[in-house]
Amino acid sequence: MDGWISLAAGLIGALIGGAAALAGSVIASRDTKQARVHSARKAARDERTAAYAQLLTAARKLRYLARGDSVGGWTAEEIKTELSTAQYVIEMLAPNEMIALGEAVRAGTLDYAGANDKGKDEAERARLREVARAAVDAFTAGARDDLSLSARPLGSLTNSSRESTEV
Repeated sequence: MDGWISLAAGLIGALIGGAAALAGSVIASRDTKQARVHSARKAARDERTAAYAQLLTAARKLRYLARGDSVGGWTAEEIKTELSTAQYVIEMLAPNEMIALGEAVRAGTLDYAGANDKGKDEAERARLREVARAAVDAFTAGARDDLSLSARPLGSLTNSSRESTEV
């Protein structure tokens, strides 16, 4: 009879050990998956951060160039290309609201930059500059929200700058 008890105890121990090993494997697998998801999210966030910075930098260069300032040898066409390229990256990676805010920055900046070429008077150029700046401000606030750098939810942004730059 002692043999049967030993056999039963061994069998129960093997089952408990197997269950513990299985549970450990499931937990390790879940942790690995979570680590991969976290890493992918961080990489996507980093790519959005770079695209947002590229858009803002190109917009600033184009505004400076429109004012007659030097921008390190860049031509207007090169800066416009950089501005559009950044927006294309944003369109691939960012939430819809950031896409719209980015487009408002691009459109507002191009309108301001083209004002001199189109013979706009000083008051109109000043208005277009303010529209472009307001779009940048809204985009910057949206980027902070999207990148979790502020407490305000992304959906709480206003569309006032986007509406003022539509053609």
